[in-house]
Amino acid sequence: MKTRINISVIICTKNRCGKLKHCIGSLLRNSDFSFEIVIIDQSDTPFHITQNKKLASLHNIRYFTLRKKAGLSTARNLGIIKARARICAFTDDDCIVSKNWLTTGLESFNQSKQTSAIFGNVFSFSPKNHENQKCPGTIERKKQITFSMENLFQHGVVGHGNNMMIDKRVFETTGFFKNWLGQGTVLHSAEESELIFRILNSGKTCIFDPKLSVWHNRWMSRDSHLLHDAQYDAGNAAYLSYYALKGSRTAKKMFFYLVSQNVLRRISFQTIANRTHFKVLSVEIFNVLKGTIFGVVQATLNN
Repeated sequence: MKTRINISVIICTKNRCGKLKHCIGSLLRNSDFSFEIVIIDQSDTPFHITQNKKLASLHNIRYFTLRKKAGLSTARNLGIIKARARICAFTDDDCIVSKNWLTTGLESFNQSKQTSAIFGNVFSFSPKNHENQKCPGTIERKKQITFSMENLFQHGVVGHGNNMMIDKRVFETTGFFKNWLGQGTVLHSAEESELIFRILNSGKTCIFDPKLSVWHNRWMSRDSHLLHDAQYDAGNAAYLSYYALKGSRTAKKMFFYLVSQNVLRRISFQTIANRTHFKVLSVEIFNVLKGTIFGVVQATLNN
């Protein structure tokens, strides 16, 4: 008799075999029930591919390769197709998950039949060793929030893709990650934000559970972090302008808030006079414009 698999953990990786090994190690400490790990590898060097295959073989991990320029959304979609459990859990290869990560996620799903996705806290890993650096992709909340389309604008960001669990039936009814969003595309990001928007727009809910925790081990200089965030708004502008043109009032409010807070509010003599801040503002304006144009084109093509 086959053991029932409760959760499929999908990890997309590229050229980070060392960090992937630590991520897998933290997952294997979640031994309370049966789960599978699915690795989607887009590495483009023989060394990383060989090391990842050895790691997968050692721990009986399901391992699949994908062409190196397919992008994160395409990689995640392949992982979803290969997953055998009803719940798909996602984290990144440079993250460490808590020892009760899977149990916490399953308990959150059991709270309500209307819940389609769970998100949680993303803390920076070992911040004391990186005093002059910033860790991107973090979020910290102390209280649980149930998100719906009615309160999305009020609460803002639901969560990040490096700590999310999604009911696989969502992809059957709502569709997969959009392959024109996310890392590996010209828009860099927002594939999970766009999917969240579709989930909420369908009448389902998403939960932010502060007990669901991972630690992100990626660091960059403060100036690089500012530029990183500015680039990421291309994806946000794209999906928000897309749904705004489709008639969503919430998307319109969120789009204008993005423009006013991240672009218009930053325009000042002090910003222009500061070389770094002016560069960040220029990158922000370029990416918001790029994303908006892309969203308008997508909305036009999908009429």
